[in-house]
Amino acid sequence: MLAERIAAYENTDYVSEIEQDGAADWIESSGLTVEECALIQPAYGGPCGGFALSIHSHELCSPAVRNSTGLPAVLNSCGVVTVSSNPVGIPINWLPPNSTGLLLNSLNINFVAHPAGSQGNLCLGAPIGRYTGNVFTTDPFGSTVNIALDLTQTPTPGRVVSILAGETWYFQCWFRDRASSNLPNAIGIAFQ
Repeated sequence: MLAERIAAYENTDYVSEIEQDGAADWIESSGLTVEECALIQPAYGGPCGGFALSIHSHELCSPAVRNSTGLPAVLNSCGVVTVSSNPVGIPINWLPPNSTGLLLNSLNINFVAHPAGSQGNLCLGAPIGRYTGNVFTTDPFGSTVNIALDLTQTPTPGRVVSILAGETWYFQCWFRDRASSNLPNAIGIAFQ
């Protein structure tokens, strides 16, 4: 039975990742699209999955402007805030399909409505670092992108720095949304 095979081998996979024979046919016969199934599927273990810790971060510009999925994209933070541990991830949920984007950072906050004609709002203040080595593209179903941060290789305009204990860094991403662009909420992480 299809449900038993999925439960045994791909129980916490998202709809777009399920590879069991017959899954695509079942989705098609349900009257829903793959995208609609993905919208109603739960997030396993919260924004970080079942095996990572969620970091307490404070949100800025939340809720964000809705994107072409009908939902606002959402930044979260996962891992450990101790800089010597260095495992920090930034999952970005509810991104549009086939969207390209990049993560931004800053030690400062600001508010710029619709920068460069974007639908969203920029909540970071200058100077702003860009993770150009981590440019992402979502799959045809959109959904989630996870960006792993190396706290010893944090881009700023002009040089790469290490995040230090006691600093609060702010993160936001900028992504393509059809013929325009958009931004999700921003988050601030106080590192120890």
